[in-house]
Amino acid sequence: MGDDYAAVTVSGTIAPFVTVTSPNGGESLQAGSRYNITWSDNISENVKIDLFKGGVFNQTIFSSTLSDGSESWTIPTNLAAGSDYQIKVSSVNNANLADLSNSNFSVKGLVWNVSFLNRNSTNVASVNDYDFSNPVATMSLGSQRGFTYQATPFETLTIDASKNVAPVGQPKVYSSVLELGKHYRLEVSGQVSYATPNGNALADAKFFTDNNWGTYADLSGTLDLGLNSTALGQNNDDFWGYFGNYRPDHIYTYEIVGNGQAVDFYFNDVDFANNAGTYTVKIYREDTVIPNTNSLVLKGNFGLGSPAPNVQADYFVMQAWTTTKLESGKTYQVTTQSDDGARFFVKM
Repeated sequence: MGDDYAAVTVSGTIAPFVTVTSPNGGESLQAGSRYNITWSDNISENVKIDLFKGGVFNQTIFSSTLSDGSESWTIPTNLAAGSDYQIKVSSVNNANLADLSNSNFSVKGLVWNVSFLNRNSTNVASVNDYDFSNPVATMSLGSQRGFTYQATPFETLTIDASKNVAPVGQPKVYSSVLELGKHYRLEVSGQVSYATPNGNALADAKFFTDNNWGTYADLSGTLDLGLNSTALGQNNDDFWGYFGNYRPDHIYTYEIVGNGQAVDFYFNDVDFANNAGTYTVKIYREDTVIPNTNSLVLKGNFGLGSPAPNVQADYFVMQAWTTTKLESGKTYQVTTQSDDGARFFVKM
């Protein structure tokens, strides 16, 4: 009696697939850090990797990368913190051949660590000499979204030194309504000639106090002139002291956050008959597209009061630090805006 058997041959192909393996749900990632996105597939063409937030497309991380199962992602420092992110990996040839993270993962925002020291008008030290080992106060500032400004101004205004002198009843120049919470950059340029106090005094559009714009040549004493705006804060019609460094080619900027109202601009003068010249104010609006770049943003506006308990309202020093990864071969730019100066350090 022999053994009976039958041979069965199965032939066919495995359907193409893409499967996200990490982050696939439950992970907690840190903005500014690197993370390896992984997936499995059986396709030969490149893949595209997209980021979704709240089930809605957020940005493309890689438009085309090898389908080798792994790609290192530097999480943008300006990526908003949230617990509703997912990764989608798809074929560049067939958008329907794709997979999304099974559930949400989290991104923790960038944190700035801030320390304060008190000083007085006589103990102003070199920045390198301040010892922050025993600060009088510390605080953390959470992640702050990075942004860029649109390349083209959405509005350009002209303020005439002889026609927009508000103290004598001439009309102010108003911007359009600036959207609540949106960032705007005011760019001021131009030059004017004032009839008083010393006759034919030139002023360019330099901004250098919290009160107004203006740089004067060959003037001294108390001045009450210049381009003014309520966007510059309280007591914006006062301009004191002697200022030189006149430069007709100056262009200066100031950043504000819209409050749902228009911004006014005007000259503060009393003898305006012989004034000549204009200032041009270009207003740039925050771009709706969040830049996919490794940008660090720190904005601290403490107003006229103390920034933290035990810190003086004036005469204090602040140190802020955070961490990020600097990529080899890349060029980085640092920009600051401060009324008392700032210094930037990199520790490796």
